Amino acid sequence: MHRLIINANGKERRFAVLEENRMTDYFMDRVSRQSKIGNLYLGIVDRVLPGMDGAFVRIGNKEKGFLSREMIPSYIRDEREDKKERPLSSYIRQGEKLIVQVKKDETGSKYCRLTGLLELSGRLLVYLPESGYIAASKKMAEEERKKWKRWSQTRLKEGEGLIIRTAAEGTKEEEMDAELEALRDKYEELKRRSRRVKAPSLLMGQDAFLENIIRKAEKWEVGEIIADDRELILALQKRLKDIPVHFYGGKENIFSHFQLDGELEKLGKKVIWLKNGANIVIEETESATIIDVNTAKFTSKDRHGETIFETNRLAAGEIARQIMLRNIGGIILIDFINMERDEERRRIIDILQTGLARDDSPAKIYGFTALGLLEMARKRTTPSLREQTEESCRLCGGTGRVRSAETVAHQLERELMEYAGSGIEEAAVEATEDVIRYCLASIRLNESLPFSLNFHPVPGDAPYYRLKRVGK
Repeated sequence: MHRLIINANGKERRFAVLEENRMTDYFMDRVSRQSKIGNLYLGIVDRVLPGMDGAFVRIGNKEKGFLSREMIPSYIRDEREDKKERPLSSYIRQGEKLIVQVKKDETGSKYCRLTGLLELSGRLLVYLPESGYIAASKKMAEEERKKWKRWSQTRLKEGEGLIIRTAAEGTKEEEMDAELEALRDKYEELKRRSRRVKAPSLLMGQDAFLENIIRKAEKWEVGEIIADDRELILALQKRLKDIPVHFYGGKENIFSHFQLDGELEKLGKKVIWLKNGANIVIEETESATIIDVNTAKFTSKDRHGETIFETNRLAAGEIARQIMLRNIGGIILIDFINMERDEERRRIIDILQTGLARDDSPAKIYGFTALGLLEMARKRTTPSLREQTEESCRLCGGTGRVRSAETVAHQLERELMEYAGSGIEEAAVEATEDVIRYCLASIRLNESLPFSLNFHPVPGDAPYYRLKRVGK
């Protein structure tokens, strides 16, 4: 059974899911970058983009989102066979007002993703007023799922849809009826509000932090929740009636009390050590994430092939965990140590899939490429932990590298040589000490120039120079 630890008494709210005191999932929410997922807006179509098969919709003064054709209600309701060939303008027009919901947060330079197929969540049900879709949680027994699907078909009006949540198992029909009516009333109030406000406007905000806790508690089969915020505890007790929620009132931060600070510090490092002495190296870039598996310090008396598979087996389980903890999305390429047998490759894929089974973001494993890399992709709905907690280095611009002192010294040499025939008598240069040392010891600039050269050392975190004065 899992425990959920929540730190919510500050401006930065966070929670961790623990299995035997080991973190298996983590989420963080900051005031400056609060998730908009689930928020409902009265938007206004800013620009229709037939080439992208969608439209940009303004949801705030400066905020925009992308709405694809498949997320437009009128497109979904259109039953004509040729609807894919019909122009986008037959479903959406510039200047049109419509209610949209944020489906995916902004990531990097990409706008948030929007949907017109709204979802209103309750404790037992998710009401879909526009989609006509019926589904039930796969965690329920098959007979229970069939029962609630039949119930849905007798209760829903034309065009409505429902998702039956796990919490509905064992519930009475009267309680389900009451929640469905409450969600219908909520939708009607949303439409009334949309007629009163000016577009673009926020119609209904959702606490993504609370909703994420509910979702994680159900997915990870959490047996206990411990939180340091009484208001949040009351909200959780209303939604999670079968899970005990306790208040932590210690002076020490709750994450420090449960010894999670060290785990969080490791999430900022590229190298993760495995218990057998091997390691994995994670490199996140704009276009893809590359994960490399190394035997490193691992040595074994067993046969070479068994050593390789054991390392890959441990790495696969840890990689699945790290992907979820770090919220890595997009294309992921994993360079396992080369395995000769197809059976071993299949077992590694199975371990990854098992590790990602409770993940909120769908992941698809495509298999091993001709070069031996395991190719997979994970849906990106919110910025990764790295995007939320780090910024590009002001010195290297995010590349992780800066020009060497030797390179900067040779650049200075070329610039000074341009003054060789100009009749100047002196040049003064500000430079970092590593550049000065290279100029004097290796290039020997004082000896090669027809004028005197005076260096003035300046502090700096990267090799640097500036011509301070050139003249007589």
